[in-house]
Amino acid sequence: MPNRQRTRDAALVLPILGAFLLISPAASVFNSTSTVLGLPVVVLYVFGVWLGLILAALGLARRLAADDDRPLVAEPLDETDD
Repeated sequence: MPNRQRTRDAALVLPILGAFLLISPAASVFNSTSTVLGLPVVVLYVFGVWLGLILAALGLARRLAADDDRPLVAEPLDETDD
């Protein structure tokens, strides 16, 4: 059970971490005129953090679903006419 609690704690901290990375002065470090492959570095930073948050949320959701023995997506109800 401690592992499950750690996963739930990580799921609670993830949005706070995302807000910190996107709103804090950490984002302003990449605010410069330099570019990579023609894209401003700040744009790559924002989309990189966004992608990282999505992947982390996916991993946490799968881990929590595995702990609960429930599927991530509910299976459709079998509607038969009686």
